Amino acid sequence: MKANFFLRLGAYIIDSLILISVLTAINMFVPQTEKQKEITNQAEAISEKLANEEITVDEYMEQAKSITYYQAKETAVISIISILLTLFYYAIFQFYYGGQTLGKKVVKIKIESTRGNLTIPKLLLRTLIIYTVIPSLVALITVYLMTDIPMYYNLNVAITYIWYALIFISAIMVLYRKDKLGLHDIITKTQVMKVSE
Repeated sequence: MKANFFLRLGAYIIDSLILISVLTAINMFVPQTEKQKEITNQAEAISEKLANEEITVDEYMEQAKSITYYQAKETAVISIISILLTLFYYAIFQFYYGGQTLGKKVVKIKIESTRGNLTIPKLLLRTLIIYTVIPSLVALITVYLMTDIPMYYNLNVAITYIWYALIFISAIMVLYRKDKLGLHDIITKTQVMKVSE
């Protein structure tokens, strides 16, 4: 029997909490540079100015674009670790554990291929589509290729909005289609099934 939207959402939440915990632990061992501390202080300062109505929302957004750009440059190592961990967990780990992540195991669901065997390339493509890997990769690459901060910011916002729209469409599809397939399932020729006990 195919897994419904709420089982899939439950697995996603559990898996997200696991990945966030691991990344937080890793981040504790990556020393913060003086530049990162300076950027964090700038972000806190403009947030406080906005809260105290010392600057307008437009002024805040203009300053936030610059902070976002420099913050992305300074946290590239963590971004790379996050991308690799996401790819490993949702593709390689899931492949070797029979189509299940820890979250899927808890809610008793698994990914199966609708054509042929479940493969690492299918799971990698699925991971690229449904998790934040593509927006993260775009942000990581463009921060080093683009020097025009507003252009960098706008491109990354546009990519993120497109990604959110695809995720929303996929969620609606899983929620309302009889076959419970989302866009990512159709593209990768996979389905999420309940695990019989």
